[in-house]
Amino acid sequence: MQLKEDLLFANRYTLQKLLGRGGFSEVWLGADGMTHLDVAVKVYSPGQSMDEDGLKDFCKELSNVYALNHTNLLKPQHVDSWEGMPYLIMAYCEQGSCYGRVGKFTEEEAWKLIGDVASGLAYLHAQDIIHQDIKPDNILIDNNGNYVITDFGISVQARSTLRKSAHQASTGGTTAYMAPERFSRDAAPVKASDIWSLGATVYELITGRMPFGEVGGGMQRGGAEIPTINAKISPVLRQTIIRMLAEDPWERPTASLLADWSQNPSAIPVGPDDPIDGGNSFLKVSPSKIDANPAGGEAKLFIKADKDWRCFCEQQKWCSAEKLDHESLVVKYKPNQTGEERKTVVNIVAGSRASMVTVSQASLPKKPALVFVIVSVLVVLGAFGVWKLWNNKDEVVIVDGIPPEVQYEKQCREFDFWNRRINEENTLTDTIRFTSALFELQGIERMEKNPDFKKKGINPVFSVKLKEYRDNLVKALAAVQDELMKKRATWKDNPNSKFDDNPYIQVLIKKEKMINRILELSEKGSVMTINIKEL
Repeated sequence: MQLKEDLLFANRYTLQKLLGRGGFSEVWLGADGMTHLDVAVKVYSPGQSMDEDGLKDFCKELSNVYALNHTNLLKPQHVDSWEGMPYLIMAYCEQGSCYGRVGKFTEEEAWKLIGDVASGLAYLHAQDIIHQDIKPDNILIDNNGNYVITDFGISVQARSTLRKSAHQASTGGTTAYMAPERFSRDAAPVKASDIWSLGATVYELITGRMPFGEVGGGMQRGGAEIPTINAKISPVLRQTIIRMLAEDPWERPTASLLADWSQNPSAIPVGPDDPIDGGNSFLKVSPSKIDANPAGGEAKLFIKADKDWRCFCEQQKWCSAEKLDHESLVVKYKPNQTGEERKTVVNIVAGSRASMVTVSQASLPKKPALVFVIVSVLVVLGAFGVWKLWNNKDEVVIVDGIPPEVQYEKQCREFDFWNRRINEENTLTDTIRFTSALFELQGIERMEKNPDFKKKGINPVFSVKLKEYRDNLVKALAAVQDELMKKRATWKDNPNSKFDDNPYIQVLIKKEKMINRILELSEKGSVMTINIKEL
């Protein structure tokens, strides 16, 4: 379905005017039929329904945006899909985006935008979210005059889904605002990529042109230098923009640092190439780079400055900087067991001068997780058990309910012993109770009915002995039954026995009946149905 004016979208929002169009979305001014307020309706994959799986995954991505809350983020009020098109309902910003202000920004407006956008990016980066597409179109001006970021919180995978739906090539951002590292083989975005995009945006808003044209950071990666900023701005703002556009991501300031700088631009340290105090300050730091030991440790930096200086590290979780005296500081770093190289920057500021020392730390071989060690041990033990079972496949019987593994030779020895005693005495009276005989018969029946008994290729000698043992048990039970019948007959012939009321006779009769039941079910192969507790 093609979007057009006066269309009742999602049976609630009347589309009034197209506000903007991107690579895979359109933003419309809509009239909310329920609240009678003007809203911004952002529709993804307009006019082209997404498949069910893609729609489900993308809407899940959009729902995650609800958890984000910051003054400088344009948070959606509603997330849904209609006719296979996911959409967002957002507050309508009458002043529109910064795109309409390209080339008209004053220095005051530039600092305001840097502070607002950097503050929003700092919040996103703290959530490990990279915007990936900072540009004038995605920075709106709200009704309070604040700059707010839109089109955030959408992952690379979700963007790829949209591009496939729109039949577009995958770029992961607008090329003109893409940082140079985005044009490398490993083109995955990093947090510093958003800073470069912000620098390109500010450059364009002030000068009216993009720093590297439509090619973006790809031209800078090819060796092009940052063009001169031909505008009436202070050296501090000029130097800040140049820092944001640094080719090396580690030389760019972080979003949180930019937000701090914007609050007091006059206190921002400026490098020797663009001094704001006539070059009166002096600062020299050596070495300019630290290759940290993966096992952790510390390194000493030597400072020469004509003014008092301070230092701070941007990654305080694993690296810290501490001033020793006026001429030195120590950088301490923890062991790196992440499996990846990590970097940070130590900033030294003296008056209007600043120097940045890059700290690079390779990783130690990653220690295997405890779970991995346990699993490995279990796999080895399991493999040994399988090998042992395979080598003893003719000697092992798996029996449910008795021991799970019974060796052939051991069973044969036990069967020989019981067979010999039963044959010698022909009774279970002193050798084995008939309840135990029932248990043994049930075990034999379990063996014979167990599918493993047939699959394991059981030694035929074992099968013969097993049958002999069962027959002897039945024979011995029958012998016990005969003995019970003889005793009962003897008592019955005795006139003084009080046969009918004698408890002993009742026990004999009960045992006799139970044995008879065992023998009958044994012939049918159903002795398993007898509950041993009944005895």
